[in-house]
Amino acid sequence: HTELMLFNPFTLSLEARGVELPEHTGERFFSLDKARVDLSLESLWHPGLVFDSVAIEQLYVHIRRLTEEDFNFSDLLPPEQADQAAEDEPASLPGITIHDLDFSAERIVISDEAREEPVSTYYEGLAIRVSDLSTVIEEGRPYRVDATAESGGTLHWEGHVSIPGAHSEGSLALEDISLLPFWRFLEPQLAFRLNEGTMRLDGNYQLSWQDGFGFAVSDGGLQLDALSITPKKPEALPDTALDLKQLSITGVSLDSVAQQATVQDVVIDQLQVFGWSEGSQVSLAELFGAPTPADDPGPDPAPAQAEPPADPAAADDGWTAELKSIRLANSAAHWRSEFTSPPLLQVTPINASLTNIRWPLADDTLMQLALQINERAALEVDGAVDLASGDGAITFSLAELPVPWFNPNLPAALNAQITDGAINIAGELALAGFGPATVKADGEIKDFSGKISGEEASLT
Repeated sequence: HTELMLFNPFTLSLEARGVELPEHTGERFFSLDKARVDLSLESLWHPGLVFDSVAIEQLYVHIRRLTEEDFNFSDLLPPEQADQAAEDEPASLPGITIHDLDFSAERIVISDEAREEPVSTYYEGLAIRVSDLSTVIEEGRPYRVDATAESGGTLHWEGHVSIPGAHSEGSLALEDISLLPFWRFLEPQLAFRLNEGTMRLDGNYQLSWQDGFGFAVSDGGLQLDALSITPKKPEALPDTALDLKQLSITGVSLDSVAQQATVQDVVIDQLQVFGWSEGSQVSLAELFGAPTPADDPGPDPAPAQAEPPADPAAADDGWTAELKSIRLANSAAHWRSEFTSPPLLQVTPINASLTNIRWPLADDTLMQLALQINERAALEVDGAVDLASGDGAITFSLAELPVPWFNPNLPAALNAQITDGAINIAGELALAGFGPATVKADGEIKDFSGKISGEEASLT
């Protein structure tokens, strides 16, 4: 349906207003307020067709996946030509120049109804503005794209593009993009529920596709905020969750020609991990594993196949990479285990860092770790390891680790328990091939006491 169509033979313009293409059921499928095409007289002396302007205003489209292979627009597609020669050469781009391209969308809806639980998301406020878009003009022309996602996050993308020159450069920025729509579409393959979480992405880029595809990224960054992950079935995995205040990746640069990647800094701030282990069951492993129906025992495990040893000489030495720093700050782990008393260990705060990680592996990587358990025991590790050879030196200290925490590991035949005592140990560890070469340490157990069950006498 259309409200009005106008053709002006003097300006060579065609305009359509109030265009609607509904579903067979009458539901809204495709509509737009106005579409306008102005053919330019420059087409008489410039190569190809030249348009003064092409405009589409307030587009609405609802794309629905009905079955595994069918969409709600499948009946609009022409049938495949079975006799088409596979060796046909690809058609070249037609010569087209558009001086002003203006596109705006009211809403673009994407639904997947072929799943057991249908999901849907939408994007609105999409606006594209391009000047002198051309398949024949070599010089790059500016473009700008803006959009708003379902949760209010925004996309801003601008730069220059030359189609005949096969190159483009510009900048891309995503702000406050909710991760929930992505989780909804991946949900059948995941065992966890994403309750909240947002993403921010920005950077500058260069693309070239003249002689093969090449790309470069500079000043790139990625940030995840306020992640909250819990089990889809809390009754099966109680006391299991993951919360993250912020993951920040900054100073990203990529160069496909030089085959080089660099990341300046990765910071994981206020990571909270909740979990437990009982026998062979580890709750976090099940939280991030694939969901398995309760009545499906799963396939029989295939016999293990011995793999040939890796040949270091066969490793791909094309790309090089460097991660200058990765840090874990102000984080905590709340872990329940049958091997300690008390069973719940509160490991907080946790601070750790790795500095100078390279690929191919080379040079020393500096490492630091500091944590406290149940506001009493403290562990500190500091050192450097060559990740290529496994050689290195580490200093460590463990202070005020209560000995009674290990009572659940005492054999029942001992008929005794430890009632007091603390372990202190500090030393140096030299590594060779990732194995301990020498250990130098001083340690003590102080204020020890133990008691035979049912007896008043104790050993101190």
